[in-house]
Amino acid sequence: MDSGKINLKRVIRALEKKEIKDFDVKFEAAKNKYSSFLSLEQQKAFYALEGQYLVIAGAGSGKTRTIVYRSAFLLEKGIEPESILMITFTRKACYEMKERLEKIVGKKNIGIKIMTFHSFCAHLLYKYKSVFKIADLKIIADSQKENIIKKILELEEITKFKIEKRPSLDKVIKCISKLNILKKTENSRDDKKTLQYIKLINARFNEYKKENDFFEFDDIIEKVVKKLQENKRFLNYLRNKIKYLVVDEYQDSNFLQRSLLKLLVGNTGNLMVVGDDYQSIYGFRGADFTNILKFGVDFPDAKLIKMKTNYRSADQIIKFTNKIAEKFRLKYEKTACGTDKKNGKIYRNQFKNEDKQWEYICKKIEKLYESGVGYNEIGILFRNRYVTKKLESYLKRFEIPFHKKEEDKQDGVALLSIHSAKGLEWEAVFVPTLLEGVFPSYETLEELEEEKRLFYVACSRAKRFLFLLYPQFFYEKTGYFDKKSQFLLY
Repeated sequence: MDSGKINLKRVIRALEKKEIKDFDVKFEAAKNKYSSFLSLEQQKAFYALEGQYLVIAGAGSGKTRTIVYRSAFLLEKGIEPESILMITFTRKACYEMKERLEKIVGKKNIGIKIMTFHSFCAHLLYKYKSVFKIADLKIIADSQKENIIKKILELEEITKFKIEKRPSLDKVIKCISKLNILKKTENSRDDKKTLQYIKLINARFNEYKKENDFFEFDDIIEKVVKKLQENKRFLNYLRNKIKYLVVDEYQDSNFLQRSLLKLLVGNTGNLMVVGDDYQSIYGFRGADFTNILKFGVDFPDAKLIKMKTNYRSADQIIKFTNKIAEKFRLKYEKTACGTDKKNGKIYRNQFKNEDKQWEYICKKIEKLYESGVGYNEIGILFRNRYVTKKLESYLKRFEIPFHKKEEDKQDGVALLSIHSAKGLEWEAVFVPTLLEGVFPSYETLEELEEEKRLFYVACSRAKRFLFLLYPQFFYEKTGYFDKKSQFLLY
């Protein structure tokens, strides 16, 4: 295991030696109408068109802006829009990217495909049904999956399976998803008997899907990957169609998505992968943090570009997030720099109890509002939902409007999990209940590493004010917590 980590460090360092640091853009810039909208740092990625590139883009560095302008530049150079594929991880991000691109180019329906991995693979299955030998594509909804698993749990061989403590339905569903996404079970923390039990249920679930032509999202990707591995003719056909491939948020990719990418690009395709290893926080969903670190192995001729300027946060906050990043064990070296904003402040406060903490937050929000910071410019970010049960009643008591969903456009304080807050930003950010066991919440060193990255994401959402708060103790059904979070020592 240690040798693997040492090798991974070597892989990272080897790619870092191929970093594009300086280049002359004067000649190109003089000819191009888009480059004036980008910094010299962003232009390094903007002009990197032919070949394979990993762009490590820090928080607030303008990565989406850069790759959207880059696609507009490809169109201006006469590249057929149908030969450009842009992949990101949510439908919302796809829509925003499409909207931005249309605004830059000045027309609708440009023809560039902007999709998620899942929608791209579903598109292939629909379009080339005869190649995949499927009559119809039936996607299982989460509610359907739950009902199917319930039925499987009633099967005689499952009910008679000897196990000391049967996991809950929720745990079974989560474990099955992880088994299917990761395709590796030997590292599971569960005991062997529980793992055997889960594997048996998973086997029956997969049989049910096969018999009924049902697909989960990751089944769709797996089906495409298998077809491309066995059908070289079809693979070459797709490679010839997709001349320029861009993948955003690559730190969130899983094993299957990485496999698909390697197949589509090969050794000579034009690829730009954008992401930030410091913001890889979806391991619980099956994302593999090491995918972005292995880029130099997957694409041996790749070059590295780093975007380190943070246009979002004040210098004080950037300095603190750099300190957090120093604690990461495996990473691309990246010290972010700001744009000389000196108006930031970080508050670290302890409270007698949970109620005093919530009261402080409400009073601070009132003061911020009085000073001209709108409610919609304030975010309260929590590690676990149970932490904020009392907070909502305090916000109501102080008559402070709030909303929980990022799609909600009302003028209110955002009350979000850190996972939901990724990609968003506020003038002021509160991170409450920083106690060991609450945040960070972990059982293994690998999980602690992800918790550090989660803390980095939380703090880097703040533009000017960052509040790191904790009560002397916190009690919930999950346990009693009274030790200050190690994160407050950074």
